[in-house]
Amino acid sequence: MSRLISDARLVDRDHWAEFVRTHPDGTIFQSPEMYEAFRESPVYRSFAIFYLDTHEDIKGLMVGTIQAEPGIKKPLSRRCIVNGGPLVINRDPLILQEILEYLQRYVCKRVIYSQLRNYSDLGWADGILKNSGFQYEDHLNILIPLDQADETWDRNIHKSRKRNYRRAANKGVQFNESTDPKNLETHYNLIRQTYRRIKLPLAGLEIIRNALEYLAGEKMIRIFSARIDQHVIAVRLVLLYDGRMYDWYAGSDERSRSLYPNDFLIYSILRWGNKNGYRLFDFGGAGKPGEKYGVREHKEKFGGEFTNYGRYNIIHKPTLFKLGKLGLHFYQRIH
Repeated sequence: MSRLISDARLVDRDHWAEFVRTHPDGTIFQSPEMYEAFRESPVYRSFAIFYLDTHEDIKGLMVGTIQAEPGIKKPLSRRCIVNGGPLVINRDPLILQEILEYLQRYVCKRVIYSQLRNYSDLGWADGILKNSGFQYEDHLNILIPLDQADETWDRNIHKSRKRNYRRAANKGVQFNESTDPKNLETHYNLIRQTYRRIKLPLAGLEIIRNALEYLAGEKMIRIFSARIDQHVIAVRLVLLYDGRMYDWYAGSDERSRSLYPNDFLIYSILRWGNKNGYRLFDFGGAGKPGEKYGVREHKEKFGGEFTNYGRYNIIHKPTLFKLGKLGLHFYQRIH
């Protein structure tokens, strides 16, 4: 008899990893390694829902995190984030329906809302998701193909980005890649400054430390940095999985803008990915279509293709959700 469980200790990790890696929509965010990276955090807690058949083989999977901002923001910021959405064998609608029902039972008392952040086309599941109470919203992403010959892979990158890369290199900016956590606090401080500047929530240092612990040995993460005289002026944490690079967290020193650290570092990372056999760089979110978004304007100058797989949201506690939005708006105004 098939069954649904949320105790990851009862699932064979090798079978779990194989299921994700061989599924056409599998991503690093559904891997057991990523699950472990978030499992011990006090404010980001991972969960996994498995659909097992009569032979205990995995036929469906959903991995996510229950998140909250620290301090006074915690009660109004509890949310469930599912990166990559559900993985279902043969896109079986009955399996998906059961996973969604289990998800809502699991999180409805723990969080204010849930969000599925899609990394593939979930059009096949749209009707089931909407019937389960989820609402779709457009959301852009940028994918940069890297598996091209050296002389053609960067053809679509705007000449201004290449020019800034050369300017930075001529001024002595150097590229570094590592998995060594010894300078992690320095890197994190740059990321934190940047996220405060653009007023976005940021995972705690322990999350990134855990990610390095669980992912570095599997060659699933890299710390890329731009340096001048051994001083770090920009950093990006990039996840690596099955030929794909995921831009995860980034930060830069505003005092070093004249050295073009962001353009230098992004272009260097793309070169590194091409030389090391990666086929795709996932540049992450690019906002909503039709809305002005400065981050998108910067990212699109590195070439790539826009996708609009969108997101699905469901609100479990409408009153708290409204209060949370008001609180976030107030917080952003005073910071």
